[in-house]
Amino acid sequence: IASKRLFLTFPGACTVVSGDSEFVGVPSYYVSAAFSGLMTRLEIHRPKNFLGLTGVSGLQDFSRFSDDQLDQISDAGYLVFQQEEANSAPFCVHQINTYHGIAAGTQEYTELSVLANFDFVSRYLKEVLDPFAGTVNIVPSTYGVIQASLESAMDNLASRRVSTIGAPLISGSVEFVRQASYDSGTIEANVIVSLPKVLNKIILEVVSG
Repeated sequence: IASKRLFLTFPGACTVVSGDSEFVGVPSYYVSAAFSGLMTRLEIHRPKNFLGLTGVSGLQDFSRFSDDQLDQISDAGYLVFQQEEANSAPFCVHQINTYHGIAAGTQEYTELSVLANFDFVSRYLKEVLDPFAGTVNIVPSTYGVIQASLESAMDNLASRRVSTIGAPLISGSVEFVRQASYDSGTIEANVIVSLPKVLNKIILEVVSG
């Protein structure tokens, strides 16, 4: 169950508003669905913490846990939702997956926005290379064209900067483009990328001089 792609929500039950109708005590997957909808409207690399869910008017018994207890639940690998007041919009306390329970602190494996961004960058680069398969031969010029295409794609991603969250890609480099030793009809490409990480903690030291 400790998976890098499994996110378990922890709201218990909730109240959902749809038009003039209100549904009380519906299961937690309604919160998960609302959260998924919110994700589709945001930049892929934007942290998903503390963003209110429209249409969810409350969590059942939302105040039954203290902040310390919610932190403990999150640390165990749950994506926890909480709210400030009984009728305020719920928000994600910490955007982590079940793998966090055994690998806390490794954002590349546990933070939703970092994982989703890695998947996005991977798919983006794959789509850049897809048109080459089956349409060109493996000749010296092919390597240069593929490398240039990857470099251009990474430059494009690195230029998509947004205030306070930056771009989906900080930097990237092509390590190699080569013909595979195991298959004469295959080209291997290796890319090293640096992705933005979530600011989870601030350590402040005040010194009197």
